[in-house]
Amino acid sequence: MEDKVVNPQKIKKFISGWGGKSTIEIIKLSKNDDKYSHVLAGYIISPNQTQHARKTMVNWIENLN
Repeated sequence: MEDKVVNPQKIKKFISGWGGKSTIEIIKLSKNDDKYSHVLAGYIISPNQTQHARKTMVNWIENLN
């Protein structure tokens, strides 16, 4: 299921023009998460994704140079 709020192709284009190192992670939301596939974390809207998002963000922060 793709994001129903923003155009995923435009996001990919934006990322490719970023100019620095970037990583794309495709998140598969469940039927219990955001019905628009836009909010990727949060106990109210996408509860099944929150722990994964937290771990991903902490890992990113810990690896900043």
